[in-house]
Amino acid sequence: MCSALLLFSFLPRQFHVSVVESSDQRHIKTAMWMFPLYLVLINLFVIPIAAAGLKLGIPLASADYFVLKIPQELGHNMMSLIAFIGGFAAATGMIIISTMTLATMTSNHLVLPVCEKINFLQPLQGYLLQVRWVIAALILTSSYVLAMVLSNSYILAAMGLISFVAILQLAPPVLIGMFWRYGNSMGAMTGLFAGYMLWGWTLIIPSMIAEGWLPASIMTEGPLGIAWLRPEAFLGVDFLPPLVHSVFWSMLFNILFYLLGSWFYQPQKHERALTREFMAAMLSRGKITGKARPTGLDAYIALEPKLVEANDLLVRYLGADKADEAILQITDDLQVSRKPYLTIIELMEFHRMLEHVLAGSIGSASAHAAIEERINYTEREEADLKALYSHIVNELQGQVRQESSSSASIGGYQFLDEMQSQIDELETTVSAQKKQIAELEARLEARYEEIFTHRMEAQKLRVENDTLRRRLVDQPE
Repeated sequence: MCSALLLFSFLPRQFHVSVVESSDQRHIKTAMWMFPLYLVLINLFVIPIAAAGLKLGIPLASADYFVLKIPQELGHNMMSLIAFIGGFAAATGMIIISTMTLATMTSNHLVLPVCEKINFLQPLQGYLLQVRWVIAALILTSSYVLAMVLSNSYILAAMGLISFVAILQLAPPVLIGMFWRYGNSMGAMTGLFAGYMLWGWTLIIPSMIAEGWLPASIMTEGPLGIAWLRPEAFLGVDFLPPLVHSVFWSMLFNILFYLLGSWFYQPQKHERALTREFMAAMLSRGKITGKARPTGLDAYIALEPKLVEANDLLVRYLGADKADEAILQITDDLQVSRKPYLTIIELMEFHRMLEHVLAGSIGSASAHAAIEERINYTEREEADLKALYSHIVNELQGQVRQESSSSASIGGYQFLDEMQSQIDELETTVSAQKKQIAELEARLEARYEEIFTHRMEAQKLRVENDTLRRRLVDQPE
């Protein structure tokens, strides 16, 4: 179960749903317990279905079709039809989200970088949606062709386990890179290269040999007679099951080469800056150790040139109409549409929201690179950015202030996200307190009503007592 959860988080469609399509980071806390619970509950139905299929005598070779064959055996054909429609809908949904995710990743991380470097391909940046349509069509067509080619082969049946080990290769660079500050891109690439080489040799090659595409002597004697290179007995280890054997060697070489590559490679300045920012975000917030003077309160930055600059950037990727609409929405949200000048804080927030809009179309990495390449700052703006960045670091991350000014112009405005997160947390706290106050006021109002009711009853009893007393006095003896 743990390995399944780990792999699910690495699948492209899962990343798209949980990260790209996530509208609020607080939803992650709910997903952390709801998603595992969902997996546990959905798998509970496997036990009675498997037991019913075995009891009805359905062959084990048809275990994948128990859901359809059990109702047929019991004479409930309509139930089989409903189960088939449900499975067909689920498979279709998985294909749709996977294709959309792969098309988005391909356009953002393959097509766009190529268009940036080749001049005559740059006009394609304004047709991202059409490019993704073409990529999606190619993905679906190639998938269909592959399924037809492998329809009667052993590889198609073993594709699930082969893919399982392939996705598992992403675990070392992701997990180690999250907590080891010396991990870098070269280590990740060398580790993945070594891992996938071993994965292909220990799983893909045996499958191709089983299909008869390669000589069987590779399995028994090894390539060129080198016995210790046998795919299912690599380095002489022949006592492990094939799947465990592949996982062991591929992960071992993956981790080893990741550590060696990261240790001996010196990353570039930009990568080091990203690592510092990421590690700073991962550190727990401690007490503020110092105070800094607030900066960036003077409105001296002309708004119009910044709008033109932002429009030129968005038009390259979104088109003129969508670019105008996005800029209008951003200026309205910031309440600066009628201001002739901006403060440096408003400019940072403007660029942050601009990157957020751009990331929805071309991905966060490409959007960040586009902002760095196309957005320019004057000397005064850079100086104020450094001062403001230093202030934010001092306020939010007082314990990690070293080398802050050198990377201010590169990623300083990203620390505004940290401030926004704190504001969101404070707003949540204030909202909860308002709710508690409203509940207390409601209880107080109910208490007042009870007291008023008691007073009315007491007054009524007092009047009745006075009336009864007068009657007793007026009665003749």
